[in-house]
Amino acid sequence: MMTDRITRLQSLAQIPLGAKVVVALIRFENDRREQLAALGLRAGSEISVIQRSEKGPVLVAVEDNRIAVDYDMAKKIMVSPIERLPGSTGYVFTGIIP
Repeated sequence: MMTDRITRLQSLAQIPLGAKVVVALIRFENDRREQLAALGLRAGSEISVIQRSEKGPVLVAVEDNRIAVDYDMAKKIMVSPIERLPGSTGYVFTGIIP
């Protein structure tokens, strides 16, 4: 059911250290969104939270890059969890990409 998936979206600011997620939506103007995309952070990107502090910057690993985003930016980046497939080492995206 679609409402189950929508409730799984959270802002990057809410994601705990070590979590792997997929970027679902970036709520910025085109210029900022394009800058992040050039670094590999775009809708559909798989990222890992590698450093964070409460209401402080969030450092994420995306592709071969490390990107730091401040707390206000992190609140505008919507992500969905990636769940491990039973019996495998792979992951499956469990949310939606608009």
